[in-house]
Amino acid sequence: MTAAEEALFRLAADVAASRTGRRMPPLAADTRSQPPPSVAVARPQPPVPVPCGPAPQLEMATLATSSKGNATLVRAGSTAVLVDAGISARRLTEGLRGLGVEPASLAGIFITHEHSDHVAGLATFLKRYDVPVYANRATWEALGDIGVTYARRRIPLAAEMTVGHLRIQRFATSHDAADPSGFTFCAGRVKGAVCTDLGVVTKSVASALAGANLLVLEANHDPDMLRTGPYVGYLKQRIAGPQGHLANAQAARLLAWLYRGQALDVIWAHRSATNNDVAKVQDTVIAELAREGISPAQESIHWQHGRPDGTVRMVVADTVEESETCCERVKIESIL
Repeated sequence: MTAAEEALFRLAADVAASRTGRRMPPLAADTRSQPPPSVAVARPQPPVPVPCGPAPQLEMATLATSSKGNATLVRAGSTAVLVDAGISARRLTEGLRGLGVEPASLAGIFITHEHSDHVAGLATFLKRYDVPVYANRATWEALGDIGVTYARRRIPLAAEMTVGHLRIQRFATSHDAADPSGFTFCAGRVKGAVCTDLGVVTKSVASALAGANLLVLEANHDPDMLRTGPYVGYLKQRIAGPQGHLANAQAARLLAWLYRGQALDVIWAHRSATNNDVAKVQDTVIAELAREGISPAQESIHWQHGRPDGTVRMVVADTVEESETCCERVKIESIL
């Protein structure tokens, strides 16, 4: 590493440290190829993985979640990231500050896919705040002008990565987008996940979510309301199809399968204003759990319903029993 390159790396490290609250370790000379200095200045470098010791808690808060807009804060220790930016930059800023997070301090924005209800506020937000964006290539290209304008901000998604106090895994979902994603987040021995916009629960999705203590999970529609509602035929088929959205019963069966007696907290997300309501979600989840012999009133399972116009927050402290499978994929022999 030349002296100029070393200086540039130290500058990038200082920027990353200011966002995550942790200093990055020195980079070994042979661990990555060094780009020319002009490229290194223009494009942010992916954070170097650092040991992620136990954080006091894992927090997940939906700033808004519905078919009209989605954004979720994930925070552990001094590290805060945003999953999606599907509401206005003003609402994103107000929501983050309401939770004590300055937008410019975000360690990154993780994009699940390119649909407008997940990226509507992204361009304006990036104009105001110099925050890196984590997205895979197909999703980034599908963003069109946003992807071109902010190409230097993009950090490619890896299957597994560490950002400050958060250990993060990406998993694929079944949705009609370029290359849609869900994410799991581990802090210490606590695991959370954001999983919306999927038509079916695949083995890889179930494997990724296994062992989670905190979920932001889609319960999008009630099939009867969808069938008799005002949507045109092709749109009904899209929503109910294998690359559409989870019905309440599908989400409830996944929750029943995931529950293993340990504390499990859920924010029901991405609820359709036209084809669903809180009462339908509530009744369906309770009925499906009862079929599996699970009573929320007697078990350590709790949920809240996400709001389209306000923050819903859940926090899990790092007091769970240590598990070797935290943030590791679990082999699934059978699925719902």
